[in-house]
Parts: sequence; C-alpha cells; structure tokens
Amino acid sequence: MSVEHLFRKEELIRFIKDNTKKHNKDLLDVYISKAPITKSKIKDTFGKTIFESLDTNGWMVFVDPCKIANWSHPCEYWFVVDNEQFEFKYGEKWKPSSELEYESITEFLDY
Repeated sequence: MSVEHLFRKEELIRFIKDNTKKHNKDLLDVYISKAPITKSKIKDTFGKTIFESLDTNGWMVFVDPCKIANWSHPCEYWFVVDNEQFEFKYGEKWKPSSELEYESITEFLDY
C-alpha cells in the first residue's frame, strides 16, 4: 500500500470524530500515531501486539472511552488507512507502548 492512499492527518481526525460520537466527550481520550506506522509494530504498554502481523502502513488510533478509570479497562485500538480500510479492536486494553510516537487529539474532537 503506497502512502498516497493514506488519510492525511486532517482526514483521520474527521474519521475519528465520526466514529467516536457514541462516547461521552467529557470522559473520552484519543491518541493517534504522529505518523503512519506499520500495523505489526502497534503494541500496548506490556509489549503485546494488537493487530495480526501485516506490513500495511496506516494510522494507529487509541480510544479510551473512560480516561478516569484505573488499570486496564475496555478501550479501543484502531488501525486506519482510509474510509474503506480500517480495523477496530475492542476489549480490555492498555495504553500504547511508550516506544511508539503518539499524541493526544482529544482537544480537536469538538462535536
């Protein structure tokens, strides 16, 4: 997959807005990779691989629907290329590994 097919950051944020409206904005925290990343490199804090090993490039999105909850709780990892190519993983999750470069975009999610 070539980089030309990937969402630009602005398109990604719009996609995230459209897919996080179900969450309470006051409790929501959303992080994205600072740049597109290889799918197989997405790991949580403890080094657990989140997605099956494929060498596709896309954006990592981490959605914490209850940022005030302690420890591991239901969260979402997304791997997004564009409107037709994305994958969501739901369940008991930990934040992304500190080895990944990511940033909070919660402030941009003004519905």
